[in-house]
Amino acid sequence: MLYQENLSAVASLALAHSQLAARSAVVLAALRSLRTINPDAELMEKVERLSELANTGIGGIGCGCV
Repeated sequence: MLYQENLSAVASLALAHSQLAARSAVVLAALRSLRTINPDAELMEKVERLSELANTGIGGIGCGCV
């Protein structure tokens, strides 16, 4: 995708990329907290489903822009 004529898309991607570390830290903290609450099977199934999501770039779990 070319962004030469779409500065809004460039700004959006740059903002998402700049926030990636903070967002990742929040997700990791939430996952670590699961260890202390002894989650039930239903919650763990949902976490497992989330972990299977495709890494599709900024909209997905990872950046994919390196």
